[in-house]
Amino acid sequence: MLRHCKTKFIMKKITLSILLASSFLLFSNQSKAQDEQKNFVIKTNPMSSLGSGIWLGPVIPLTAELPRLAVEYGQGHHAGMLAGGYLGWSALGSIEDEEGNQVRDLVSNRGVKIQGLYKYYVSGTAPKGFYIGPHFSYSMSKLSSKEDSDDYIIATNQIVSAALGYQFISKGGFSFDVFTGFGYQAKKWDFNGEGADLGSEEIKGYQGFKVPFVLNFGYAF
Repeated sequence: MLRHCKTKFIMKKITLSILLASSFLLFSNQSKAQDEQKNFVIKTNPMSSLGSGIWLGPVIPLTAELPRLAVEYGQGHHAGMLAGGYLGWSALGSIEDEEGNQVRDLVSNRGVKIQGLYKYYVSGTAPKGFYIGPHFSYSMSKLSSKEDSDDYIIATNQIVSAALGYQFISKGGFSFDVFTGFGYQAKKWDFNGEGADLGSEEIKGYQGFKVPFVLNFGYAF
C-alpha cells in the first residue's frame, strides 16, 4: 500500500514537472516571437536636406527639409506613417535677382512640410514587405524680405497620391523603405507687397499629374 502511494506520488511529480517544462518552453517561444516582431520604425531621408517641399519648376529645389523625421507603427497588414520637417533654403537652389545678388542673402526662407501615409501590406507582416496605400504631402514656406518683413511670398505645395512600395527590415533592425505611385500636385503662390520675382509663369512649375519617389532609411524596434 505504501509502495503504491509512493509510486503515485512520483508519477504526479513527474507529470507536474513535464507540465511546468512545457509551459516554460511555450512562454519562451512566445516571448521570442514577440521580441523578433518589430512594430515601430523611425526613419529619415538624407537627400531631403538637399531638396524637398517647394520647387521652382520641375528640377530646381527652392527649399529643403532640415531634417525630415518619420515614425511608422504597424501590426498585421496595417501600418501608418507620419513624417515632418522644417523647411529652409536648399543648398542646390542658386537664384539671382536682376542685379546679380543671391536671393538667399536678401530673403529669409522658413516653412514646414508634413506627410501622411497609410500602408496596407499585401505581402509580409507590417511593417515589412510590399504595400499599397494613400499618401498625402503638404509643404508651406514663407519667403520674407530681410529689409521689410511685410514684403513676402507664401508658397504652398500639396500632393495626393496612390503609393506602391516596399520596406525591408534586417534582423538587426536596419530599415530601407522606398515607394512611388501616381497622384495630383497643386502649387500656390500668395504675394504680399512687391515680393521677389519668384511668381512668373515660367517658374511656378507643373501642376497636375505627379509621380512621387520617396526613399527612407531608419531603424525598427
